[in-house]
Amino acid sequence: MFSMAVTVNVGGGPGGSATRVEGMSRWAERCILRQNPSVVFAQEVPGDEWLAIWGDAGYTITDGVEPRWRIRSALITRHDLDVTQVTQSNCASLEYHGSYLAVARWNNAQCGAVILASVHASPNHAEPARYGWAGDLPAARAGNDSRWTGNRLWDSDMVLGTLGSLTKDRMAPGGVLAAGDFNEARRSDFDAQGARLGTWGQEYFAEVDRIGFTDVTFEALQDEIPTRDGLQLDHVFVHGAVASLIDRRWEPVTDEWWAGPGDLVLSDHAPVWFFIDA
Repeated sequence: MFSMAVTVNVGGGPGGSATRVEGMSRWAERCILRQNPSVVFAQEVPGDEWLAIWGDAGYTITDGVEPRWRIRSALITRHDLDVTQVTQSNCASLEYHGSYLAVARWNNAQCGAVILASVHASPNHAEPARYGWAGDLPAARAGNDSRWTGNRLWDSDMVLGTLGSLTKDRMAPGGVLAAGDFNEARRSDFDAQGARLGTWGQEYFAEVDRIGFTDVTFEALQDEIPTRDGLQLDHVFVHGAVASLIDRRWEPVTDEWWAGPGDLVLSDHAPVWFFIDA
């Protein structure tokens, strides 16, 4: 039976006030009551109090590994999903990402064990030497775009490198399901009139395809649904047999309830809901 899953960048919205934090708490309570999601891929988690709402409802919380940066992701799974945290002992490059990525093995998935990853890519240049990247470096994009520095690795490229390595891990015969804020969009290659500005996004999603991932939301809509400032920065990627557990009959949707008291926007990213056989 299909249930709901969501990827949500919780923080970063306008007015980082107590009112907004309270609104995000009410949103979590409403999700638990109305949708009872099987998996929540959360980024920019505002604190332990927000996670405690899910924990008190019986959900399992998986954090990222050390180091713990100010930016923190979490993977939140319903009690009937048997999950085990994936650490740097299983995937060495997770130490580079630290708390930006939260990864777990879903042991009782119908298609075989699956890696679940809540992903946040920093919108900055990568610094692999400074933060201890392990293994081969991914390829840098040429860019062909005056707005970006081409031929230099960005953090989103490092995220794809880690996801690619997870697809090769024997601990996940059912594949990989990764969702979150990748800070990359196809539409960033074009101006408001539709004229091409560069190839930055095109190169990124070509690499997504090359390492064998399917962009679920784009496949369903053949377009992007804006999640921040007219761009879709939040994506759902699947690799391997887990793709069969995603319900393709339903179009992914952004969240109509992503507002707090007085229509205060809770975050500068809209959540994306999709359906998974969990």
